[in-house]
Amino acid sequence: ERRQPASLAGVPPVHVLASAGDLRENLLGLVRYAGGQGQPFTDGAALEPAGLLLVAWPHRPVVPGSQAVWLEPEGTPVPEWRKDGWHVNGLSQRGILTALRLAAGREPHPAHTASAALPVAGKPLHVLVVEDHPINQLVLTEQLEQLGCTVSLAADGREALQRWQRGERCDVMLTDVNMPHLDGYALTRQLRADGIRVPIIGVTANAQSEEGARCLAAGMDAYLPKPLSLAGLRQALRQLVNPNSMLSWKMLAL
Repeated sequence: ERRQPASLAGVPPVHVLASAGDLRENLLGLVRYAGGQGQPFTDGAALEPAGLLLVAWPHRPVVPGSQAVWLEPEGTPVPEWRKDGWHVNGLSQRGILTALRLAAGREPHPAHTASAALPVAGKPLHVLVVEDHPINQLVLTEQLEQLGCTVSLAADGREALQRWQRGERCDVMLTDVNMPHLDGYALTRQLRADGIRVPIIGVTANAQSEEGARCLAAGMDAYLPKPLSLAGLRQALRQLVNPNSMLSWKMLAL
């Protein structure tokens, strides 16, 4: 059974401060998908007393720490409390929602439950999800995390390509095939032309065999039709990852 995302129902309004239009809309979509009230915020504006502020890097407004959630490019996926508020990795959607609940007083402090966590042997499978729709990002992240993977997000093929060129790496890439700027087909062709052999799974809304053939012709290793089932995703990942490697993930035992 898939875990449900943290609910923001009943949480005070969340004001989102982010520079890029796409990032701001994705964060607002995440808040609203979780049942919260999201609205854009302008740097320098006054924050209502009961409201929460979700701040994307590099903004640093002066606000009460108890009301702020700071998104860090290299932060941890588990929210951390500092004197100016809660800090969390900006790519961890579950972490963002948990941090907002913590800021609203709707979640027990992680220090009270951290001792119950068990160490995981080996290296978790790291998946880069390339998807432009915020709700699809959330669903895919939830499914992959349930399978024991760690997840990074890119909003389109162009961002994924830039991440790879900066030296960021993943064990598997899961990409939507139809996106603005650079779609999954063009992304795969460019990576293969550059000699990059990372396993790539295409995600398509079209279940026709012609669409699957197009994915494979572009250089993808596999493709999955939407909506993705947990079993189908698990099977695709198991087929692409060497079971004798040092990667350790829950799906191998399921």
